[in-house]
Amino acid sequence: MSPTENLIILLSVLTIFNSGVVSQDVNQISLEDGEFRNVLVAIDEGVQEDPAIIQKIKDMFVMGSPLLFNATELRAFWKEILILVPRSWTRLSSYGFTQSESYNRANIRIFSGEEATDPVVVNHLHCGMEGHHLEMTSGYLQSTSKCHNMDIVRYWARLRWGLMPEDYIGDDKTAPSYMDSDGACQATRCSLEIEVGLKKHFPSYSLQIVEFCNSNTKDKHRYHNFEAPNLQNIKCAKSAWDVLHDSDDFVDEKNPPMPGSTNTAPAFRILQPPKDRHVVLVLDISGSMNNANRFNKYIQAATIFIMDLVPAGSEILGVDSNGSYIFLLSDGEENRSPYIRDVLQDVNTAGVVIDTVAITQDADQQMEDLANMTGGRSFFCHDLRSSACVTDALLWTIVERPHLNTAQAPIVVKITDVKVPPRPDAIITTVVIGEEEGNDTMMAVTWLDFYDMDVIVEGPHGEFIDELHPSYTIDRATKIITIRIPVASPGNWDITMLHNEVSIETVGVTVTTKPRQTGDEIADVHVFLSTRNVNFKEDPKLGIFALVQRGHNVVKNADVQAVVGNSIGSITSTIQLNDLGTGSDFMKDDGVYSGYFLNFDADGRYSVTVNVLGAAASNISHTDRKRRAITPTPPSVPSSFMRSASGGVFAVNNYIPNAPDVLAPSRIQDLAYSSFSYENATVILTWTAVGDDLDQGTASEYELRYSNDFDVLRVNFTENPLVNDHQIIDGNLSRISPGGQSETLTILLPVLHYDLNYYFSIRALDEAGNAGAISNIVSLPIIEPYFVSTSAPSSTTTVQDFTDGTTVTTSTITEPPSKEPEATKGPDESKDLGLIIGLTVAFILVLLVCALVYAKFFYKKKFTPRYAEGVNHSGESYQSTENPSHANPAYNGS
Repeated sequence: MSPTENLIILLSVLTIFNSGVVSQDVNQISLEDGEFRNVLVAIDEGVQEDPAIIQKIKDMFVMGSPLLFNATELRAFWKEILILVPRSWTRLSSYGFTQSESYNRANIRIFSGEEATDPVVVNHLHCGMEGHHLEMTSGYLQSTSKCHNMDIVRYWARLRWGLMPEDYIGDDKTAPSYMDSDGACQATRCSLEIEVGLKKHFPSYSLQIVEFCNSNTKDKHRYHNFEAPNLQNIKCAKSAWDVLHDSDDFVDEKNPPMPGSTNTAPAFRILQPPKDRHVVLVLDISGSMNNANRFNKYIQAATIFIMDLVPAGSEILGVDSNGSYIFLLSDGEENRSPYIRDVLQDVNTAGVVIDTVAITQDADQQMEDLANMTGGRSFFCHDLRSSACVTDALLWTIVERPHLNTAQAPIVVKITDVKVPPRPDAIITTVVIGEEEGNDTMMAVTWLDFYDMDVIVEGPHGEFIDELHPSYTIDRATKIITIRIPVASPGNWDITMLHNEVSIETVGVTVTTKPRQTGDEIADVHVFLSTRNVNFKEDPKLGIFALVQRGHNVVKNADVQAVVGNSIGSITSTIQLNDLGTGSDFMKDDGVYSGYFLNFDADGRYSVTVNVLGAAASNISHTDRKRRAITPTPPSVPSSFMRSASGGVFAVNNYIPNAPDVLAPSRIQDLAYSSFSYENATVILTWTAVGDDLDQGTASEYELRYSNDFDVLRVNFTENPLVNDHQIIDGNLSRISPGGQSETLTILLPVLHYDLNYYFSIRALDEAGNAGAISNIVSLPIIEPYFVSTSAPSSTTTVQDFTDGTTVTTSTITEPPSKEPEATKGPDESKDLGLIIGLTVAFILVLLVCALVYAKFFYKKKFTPRYAEGVNHSGESYQSTENPSHANPAYNGS
């Protein structure tokens, strides 16, 4: 890289009102000597100004800090809290200016909402890993009926250490009660030492957190209840303290206990974004930028950015402290002073945020370091990509910055590269405009290698736009076609591209729009990566996660795909991201769509883009399709929405070609039984298949084991009996489905008698022998039916033997009440006694009938949900195929 004065050109300096800054992913909290510092709590622009909210935040942490200190056994407390207030609030002299702090980067985010809405932790990784952020409403925070100091400890544990709820949370994943291994009904809770009133429907209870349960059998008060059907057991399979102690904060005796007299009071700093933010576009103009049309691509992207994407009211100004960020693009290495390392301190002091774009693998790694250090984002746009990649990076500068007026912020509908063949073929790419959007819709098409191109746009109601339409603009000097639609109809829009050259051209397509009116909840997508640096030798995988929301509500059943560009730019891999709660996805239906990328091919930089289609738009493909003829598009039903979001860049190091298989299948998290037949001695088990490598491909083997002792199965899984082929009535453990598909197996229980519990667990193995972690444990209680019989004592036993020695035994025993001989009585005495006995017997019979009716009602109310339609022990909904009360003839006295 040449000297700075010769290397860079200041293309434009823009003041973007109502924007801010955001880091690579999320604000980094530090823990040193037991002190949590740099905890960022941000208040959304939509929250009405109220100084009491700031005081509520302070009170919550001041009163919660000693509780956290005690709960961690004197190991940690909150020391420094940053509170970010909206730019629209009145500025006070005591407020500091933000640097890299922002709402979208905050660890705890407060938005306008009702009191009844509980806080939510967005955890895109898994148990034991730090979540992304915690959301809570202003109504919850201002409520006078909440124990905020206890709640913040509980939710902090879920955010920081990936702990899960240990009580019933009223969802379909957990259960309010269960039958334990001793045959007793228990309310779902952390420790059995906690006294909980079991009312009619076993309601949920709220455990006031003062300490975490552990696995120390000598500590009965805190001993973890492993049998409870709660998310801590389903997702973590170990106690809260064990998860916490194994975390990076405390493993290997980090942050040991402190004196009990330690001052745990936190300090607070209140920050507010400055009124203006200055954007500086900086371009490397060394000679190598003339290669592969690099300079022209940047000019195209900068033109679209300045002319169509920068919010209205922007002005050209100079760089300023307390409100500047730089967009830096380069293709080379640093080889002349001033060096990056020499100006880092000045950059930090000025509060400047730097976003970087590398356009070759040779670009200096310190570009990513600059972005990480200043709270910016890094991107990678290979020479084989169009200018749409650079436009995407520039758009991120606006779209992902917080406190931007929603009416001004462009919505990124689609950004993509398409390969356009010569005529008579044409490429049509379809975009979807949602019902809540459509204002200031902009469609831009860019190309580089020939003089001219034709673009035709067709709307959902017969709209037809070509070069004769007033909204159509072509700039042949920069090779940009722009179509600006003041109000686009909701629905599907087709963009057709044609040219007369003889070769295939890579064309960039950018489509943005804006909300129809302020206040509408607009679909939004945020992309997270499990790491920005993949060490292939140690951990050859990358987790890709997309949080899809409409306002602050999660979006379910979306079609979400991640597109990863490889290190040489010639190949892209498409990965389906799922929100199913299996494989790479931690929680079902939480709006976080997850998947693993494993197709590395070399060391170097890779790019990530996520494309999302709303559920109603499932008929539209993410990929572009060809057709020869140009025909009007018939009116279509408006689809939900379409979005593109950049995940930035990640780097791979220590790549090994043809490396041995070290990735085991993912853990099966949703093992459940859907029905049980006492008469047939069968149970139907269900689960979701995982892959050969994590959630990809097909596993080679299942290992399904059972026990009548919960702890034996949990602690010594491999020492328990395997379900073998002779026990399988329907299904096949050897015929394994690809990852993500449902599995069903009907098995014959070896022994069947009353008051016996069966416990099942499973794991998958690959062809290399790598075994996944054992699944959640599902329990099946065989409960003795209630019945009355007046027949003579009888005993019936049926035994069926199999060639491998497996035996199934069913027994029914009925005994009438025994009769005692009566003593001889005199006439009067017998008469009086007979009257007394008659009344007594009548009274007893009435009580007996009432008791039997109640028992039958109680049995159905309490235990039918285990077999009939409802929720089973693993928390999955199901439909029973047979009721055990009907399966056992003895139940009805037959």
